[in-house]
Amino acid sequence: MLELDGQAAMLQPYLSAAGTPPVDTAGEWHLTCLATDPVAEQWGQAHVRSFTEVRHFDRVATTPDWTVVSNPRTGDVLALGRLGAVLTLRGRTVRPEPAGLRMTDVDHWLEWDQPVIARIQAQLRTDARIGVLEVADLLGSRHRLGQPDSLSDSAFRLNPELVEGWSPTAVGATVEYFVPLPAELVPYAGLL
Repeated sequence: MLELDGQAAMLQPYLSAAGTPPVDTAGEWHLTCLATDPVAEQWGQAHVRSFTEVRHFDRVATTPDWTVVSNPRTGDVLALGRLGAVLTLRGRTVRPEPAGLRMTDVDHWLEWDQPVIARIQAQLRTDARIGVLEVADLLGSRHRLGQPDSLSDSAFRLNPELVEGWSPTAVGATVEYFVPLPAELVPYAGLL
């Protein structure tokens, strides 16, 4: 799994209250897969409960599909999706057309089978980059991506500081990618 914001969610078992959502559904999910599962709304509600009731974030706005919350202590702004997604809005570069968030993760690690990792490492060594969609194809997961066209100019880039930690089944790189911003969140991107 690529574990990119806007594409995946880590559902923590501690968010379950009295068995809702079921703890056995916790873990890493592609958001496209989660959206088709009956527990998706339960996870969405669990996120809202955790951020507003437990962590005491302020509720900024509620739309049919999103709850926007802000941490009064740090100013962090998050969008919590009805179907379990969590998007960080603060501290990201917002692109106006099409609306979205430019993301950079300088220390992104991917663990997988040796032949796939070897191919990614080889291309990073040769070209200093490999497209996110190419990596998704190598993993056999492009069909699980939401709006894959939005990732067409996204790439993993060689980060020399991470090469020493590479192994036959793990590769670290800087990843730069785009997360489309749903239209209903565009007004709240101004909170940045």
